[in-house]
Amino acid sequence: MNHNFIPYPEALALKQLGFFEECFGYYEDGTFIFWYGSIQEPEFLLNCTAPLYSQAFKFFRDNYKLAGHAELVNISHLGEHHEFKIINFSDYVDEDTTLVGTGYSSHEEAELKGIQKLIELCR
Repeated sequence: MNHNFIPYPEALALKQLGFFEECFGYYEDGTFIFWYGSIQEPEFLLNCTAPLYSQAFKFFRDNYKLAGHAELVNISHLGEHHEFKIINFSDYVDEDTTLVGTGYSSHEEAELKGIQKLIELCR
């Protein structure tokens, strides 16, 4: 089930961007700890909540007006691959309206690369 939560480096970056939502897990010194119930942000600097991917995407939509999603693409000469699209509804980020990362081998890889790109755009 841990693959539903974003990894520690990205969770810590989200905390630095202002993510303080309740989550079902957290990282303590980089180690994932599942919590049956919800918790608030731990007090220590190196600890942070472990958001689900859906929570992270909602955070970027609500706070930065950046909508992102991964999808499967089937291009006949390339075969199947996954891509990540970011649609910019904000004046905050000075980038194209649609940013695309493509050529990922799995949906999970596309989502992780998308989260990393969203973090990079918002720093």
